[in-house]
Amino acid sequence: MEEAKILIIEDEAIVAEDLEMAITDIGYEVVGRADSADGAIKKAFELKPDLVLMDIVLKGEKNGIDAAYELKEKMDIPVIFLTAYSDNDLIDRAKSSEPYAYLVKPFQGKQLLAAIEMALYRSRMEKRLKESEEWLATTLMGIGDAVIATDREGCVKFMNPVAEGLTGYLQEDAIGKPLKDVFVIIDEDSGEPVPDVVTAVLSGGTAVAITNHTILIARDGVNVPISENGAPIRDSSGEVTGVVLVFRDVTENREFAARTMRLNEELEERVKERTLELDHAYEHLNIAMEQMYHAQKMESIGVLAGGIAHDFESLLAVVLGNLSVAKEVVDDNRELFRMLAEIEKASLHAKDLTRQLLTVSGGETIVKQTVDLAKLLQESTILAGTGANTTCEFEIPDDLWHVDADPAQIADAVGKIVTNADQAMPNGGTIRVRCDNVTIGIAQVIPLEEGDYVKISIEDMGVGIPDENNCWIFDPFFTTKPDEHGLGLATAYAIVKGHGGHIAVKSDVGIRTVFCIYLPASRGGRDAPSEEATS
Repeated sequence: MEEAKILIIEDEAIVAEDLEMAITDIGYEVVGRADSADGAIKKAFELKPDLVLMDIVLKGEKNGIDAAYELKEKMDIPVIFLTAYSDNDLIDRAKSSEPYAYLVKPFQGKQLLAAIEMALYRSRMEKRLKESEEWLATTLMGIGDAVIATDREGCVKFMNPVAEGLTGYLQEDAIGKPLKDVFVIIDEDSGEPVPDVVTAVLSGGTAVAITNHTILIARDGVNVPISENGAPIRDSSGEVTGVVLVFRDVTENREFAARTMRLNEELEERVKERTLELDHAYEHLNIAMEQMYHAQKMESIGVLAGGIAHDFESLLAVVLGNLSVAKEVVDDNRELFRMLAEIEKASLHAKDLTRQLLTVSGGETIVKQTVDLAKLLQESTILAGTGANTTCEFEIPDDLWHVDADPAQIADAVGKIVTNADQAMPNGGTIRVRCDNVTIGIAQVIPLEEGDYVKISIEDMGVGIPDENNCWIFDPFFTTKPDEHGLGLATAYAIVKGHGGHIAVKSDVGIRTVFCIYLPASRGGRDAPSEEATS
């Protein structure tokens, strides 16, 4: 038996005394008594009893039923009615105040005990249920998602503030309305109404989730993208008594997803750009290393060739001097004179090769002067391009910068490249010579200092240079022609290098080959506009 405080409201003192003794005998505490409706209210506020035993008929204007109404409304205290009357109208009126029990005098102690225990148990259960409902309502009111609950007919019974905000309906306006009138949703893509969630849940008896492409049309016509879940509400026996709908505004989620996608795309683009930059830098490094290796190799070869050429030139001078004397002595012996002439011719050819070796080694003196390339290029190109079916085309701007160079050496270098182009077109063709003013920047691959240069492009439509030969064409004595000594392009390379320039080649086998010569522009000739350099 639980401890409980009981208040007795009875206007007959003897009956009240007997009632108190009966209650005490069965183990409960009587905390007070009153004999009127007003006294009942006053005592209840003072003593805060767990249960009130109330006679229906009391002294004064108010009776026990009036007091029971007020106790229920203000304090929610359970009431057991006591009466000696069994009038049906009185009983019906007493029922309207929702008493927890109804005892007709006289009654036995067991009846009183049962009524008290049942009333206290019911009161305790109702308080727990009320607390649970209040806790649930508070939780539903406070969560961030929108919640709507319906009965089994699909009419709204509950809405939390978030649901009110999204739908535009206040709970008091929505209660009793069909959910489809309050919660209007359409398919985002088609604009067609989405199937009724309540019907889907009630018919299937299971939860239903709709997370993609759903638009809620609010009361004011605003479209809100949402995701939603519907689940059945079941009673203690498992019967479905309604549906709870939970939904949320996914506008921010979509915006976040879109921002994330944009950031990922930007990141991927940056990674691609950075990868290209690294690949480009790696390419630059490889080219620079190859060019450094080639320069070191050419320097080593040049030192060796220069030493040999210098000594050989001295020997040839002696040979040629003696040949000249010998030819005068044997003037009458024609056969011997012819033989000496052949020896002299071969010696002169050897002297020319020696001069080229000196040029390759950097041993030949460069005598610079300000050169007008337009005229020099036309003369040296036409002179070297001797093929029967070969023609020359020129594209030289009027504002081409001048260069400080040795005109004989530059003409020799250009002539050797044009000769190579002519030989690459055995069936004839066109050699195109183009000049441009260019500015070399730090980001470019060309191994030159930053500054202004004149770029000379010599293009042929010949057989081209295979990739495996591309890295050897400027090496001394490298040639694919059996009757050549392989010093032509090496000499051209050395001349351009000696002038502080650079020479490069691009070739598409069977289509074309382009040699590009870069020469530093003369300081007095850089007053024309420039374009970015390309190798």
